Amino acid sequence: PGLFPALRSLHYVAWTQGQLHTAQELAERLLTLAQTSTDAVSHLEAHLAMGTTLWYGGLLVPALQHLEQGLSARHSTQRSAVQRVPHPELGCLLYSALVLWYMGYPDQAQQRLQEGLDCAAQLAQPHHLVWAQHLGAMFYRLCRQLPQAQTLTEAVVQAASAQGMSFAVAGGQL
Repeated sequence: PGLFPALRSLHYVAWTQGQLHTAQELAERLLTLAQTSTDAVSHLEAHLAMGTTLWYGGLLVPALQHLEQGLSARHSTQRSAVQRVPHPELGCLLYSALVLWYMGYPDQAQQRLQEGLDCAAQLAQPHHLVWAQHLGAMFYRLCRQLPQAQTLTEAVVQAASAQGMSFAVAGGQL
């Protein structure tokens, strides 16, 4: 029972360190395990892992396919029960917004980003909201929509400061 969480954690470490080959191998193992499970959250997490790994590797089409497959596995009744960071549904929403932007679909990307921001607000967990607002600010900078980016950046710094999230404060200030 501890294999999936262990692989998920190892994937996250490899992914954040830029070890994309290792991250992809771990994501493939997560997908294999998720296929043998009826747990929708496992499917979401496995597809998020693969989607983000492929996105970092510049493979946008398969990245979007995995993020969309993750979203197709979501259950609204399970949304608030998942407390992990990153939240798998929120991650699929936010990263698919970025992928859609890079693929040249700005309207779909903005719609997906708004879904992510709405999801984060519904989760009512400060770290989820700060993360969504931070990625939203990055997104709006890409779109050159500076007033929206500024609004979200200020929200990140304010919320992160209130929660003692110094790393997020620094990211917002940056």
